[in-house]
Amino acid sequence: MSRENTNSTAEIKKELTNMFQEAFRNQDELQTLSTTELCSLLGKSRWTIYRLVQDGKLKAQQDYANTKGSRLSFRRVDVDDYLNSITIGG
Repeated sequence: MSRENTNSTAEIKKELTNMFQEAFRNQDELQTLSTTELCSLLGKSRWTIYRLVQDGKLKAQQDYANTKGSRLSFRRVDVDDYLNSITIGG
């Protein structure tokens, strides 16, 4: 991997981390994101998020309260762990 590519990867990872932290600043009282919010933040589809959960790459909490069926929520620490574990472009 070239030095330029490594710098670009670091910059992208830093930008993603900053976006993630900003999303949680707006939701401090909850410290979780919904599937829809996480899709928007990461730029991934709902099905990709579900696959990450199924593959054990991203932890999710199941919420049964006041809903038909269940929904997933994502704790800040778990999303942060996922972001720290990914490599961009490789």
